[in-house]
Amino acid sequence: MGGKPQGNTMSDIVSNQHSTYSKQQAKRDVFAAIQSTDTVREGTTLYLPRYPAEDANEYNARLGSATIDGITAGGVDVLTGAVFFDEIDVSKVNASIQPFLENIDNQGNSFNVFCRDAFAASFDGFSAIVIDMPKAEVQPQSLEEERTQGMRPYWRLYNAKDVINWRYRTDPVSKQRQLELVVFKEVSPEPNGRFADKEITRYRVFFLTEGMVGWELWRQDTQAPNGAEANVLEANGTLALPEIPVAFIGDVMDDPKLLVESRLEVKAYQKESSFDVIEYLSIPVFWTKGYPADAPKLGLGAGTHVRLPDSQFVDIGYCQIDSAGHESLKGTIAGIKDYIRSRVNEMVDTAVQQGAGAAPDTATEAVIKDRDKQARLIVWADELKDALEYALQITGWFMGLGDDKAGEIILRTKWTVAEEKRQEAADTQALRDQAEIQATAAKASQGKTGG
Repeated sequence: MGGKPQGNTMSDIVSNQHSTYSKQQAKRDVFAAIQSTDTVREGTTLYLPRYPAEDANEYNARLGSATIDGITAGGVDVLTGAVFFDEIDVSKVNASIQPFLENIDNQGNSFNVFCRDAFAASFDGFSAIVIDMPKAEVQPQSLEEERTQGMRPYWRLYNAKDVINWRYRTDPVSKQRQLELVVFKEVSPEPNGRFADKEITRYRVFFLTEGMVGWELWRQDTQAPNGAEANVLEANGTLALPEIPVAFIGDVMDDPKLLVESRLEVKAYQKESSFDVIEYLSIPVFWTKGYPADAPKLGLGAGTHVRLPDSQFVDIGYCQIDSAGHESLKGTIAGIKDYIRSRVNEMVDTAVQQGAGAAPDTATEAVIKDRDKQARLIVWADELKDALEYALQITGWFMGLGDDKAGEIILRTKWTVAEEKRQEAADTQALRDQAEIQATAAKASQGKTGG
């Protein structure tokens, strides 16, 4: 079926986006913009409004000097580090899958490195792990033949923006919610002559069909007449799997995890730019009164010479905009930045407090009690664990393992390690107490014998 053109009706266009995609992508754009100074500057007036009386040159100069601290991006590192406080325990993963963990994505990345990247990517709202299998020129007849040919399942990471369409259904037998369709947009460079390349857009589709999983790969046709939308089917087939081989970290409808912090950082970015303008305008300016209009301009101080109305005598001096409000604005900017940092730190601290101890709240209970507190980090870690174990299960299906045969993992989070150390200290203290009791009893027994 390779090369088959796409249908003409709008419902047949593979590049169609889910009805909520644009709304969610607008939120992801905010989170993406504050990752660095370069990306936020690319948003120009969207993130740095232009003053009403500001001309283009003045605005471009202000835009070129505006910077961002990357506090939210740093927050992602802090939170990711708390979840990956130590390497994931994979000792209970099926022995058949274990050899693949050193190179889980066929790109040289280990299981821990890949999983950390996948979790960090989920701060966009969610991320997706696709489990794939190389296509053999000759169909292998057994699992042993697959291994001989180097055929092995591997993982691929997709960001939220790449998942453009999806649909769920209720399984008629289990009555569980089940992914029925998902479409990924892939943009990659390909050679264009000897020394150049060009970007090619493809759409990878998975869908349930008659008890199996169907897949299609479409290529966007840039040579379509009149600029019309056209896509060509490059390849398709089926997979002997009960479910679509995609594991989501989070939910496709989730907002970026640090959306509030992202918007606060945009506000700090705007206010800091305003502060820079006020600081620039507050430079002392040299003025004269009665200085001849046709006399040479005096370049002193800031290089600006203001001529006041003539008088009998020539007076000179300096003028300056009142800067009494500078410290207040500066304090507001610092306050916003400190608040962002405190929100991130609170997420970690609350997770450690709730995750360690005799009877912590469950993640669900914590979220119900206060959705703005940091049992959220525990919830996100649980979502990661569920997704990784589901991805391992799909990997097991590709290898011919049955349901629930792939094994399980243990995340070594900051609160997990803290609880282990607390328990270890408690056990050590208990042993000391027991030894002290035994020593006291022995002395008492010796005293009675001596008497």
